[in-house]
Formats: sequence, structure tokens, C-alpha cells
Amino acid sequence: YLQRGDHNLIVADWSELAAGNYIEATSHVRSVGTEISGAIQRIINAGVSIEKIHVVSHSLGSQVAGIVGMELNGTLPRIT
Repeated sequence: YLQRGDHNLIVADWSELAAGNYIEATSHVRSVGTEISGAIQRIINAGVSIEKIHVVSHSLGSQVAGIVGMELNGTLPRIT
């Protein structure tokens, strides 16, 4: 990505919702995924091709990324 130079990065900081115990953190996964998918849908509606979108996640964020993919009806090309 850095070598290509022509890209944007959007970070979803849900650290406050992911803090605390695991059970509490998992209770926020669906709502966070829904919010992120809504933001991505607005980006797509503004003219960005979904083919240019790549969701990168870690740990419990991977569950969020899965929700994002489901909310976008499986059209998201890459989740890492």
C-alpha cells in the first residue's frame, strides 16, 4: 500500500466498547459491524468501487469484519 501511494485509510476505533471483559466486548460486535458497514455503504454511494475496499482486522475485530461482510451481502472483496 505504501509503495502505491494512492490510498486512504479509515480506522474504526472501538476500543472503549471492546474494553472490559470478553462477554461485554462481544455484545458490541454486531452494532459496531453495522455502523462500519453503513459507513462503507456511504463511501460506495459516493462513487468508490467496492473492489477498492479492503477491511483489515485483528482479534475480536475479525468478528466485526465478518459482520461488515454480511451486512454488505457478501460483496466485500477482501477481509484480512
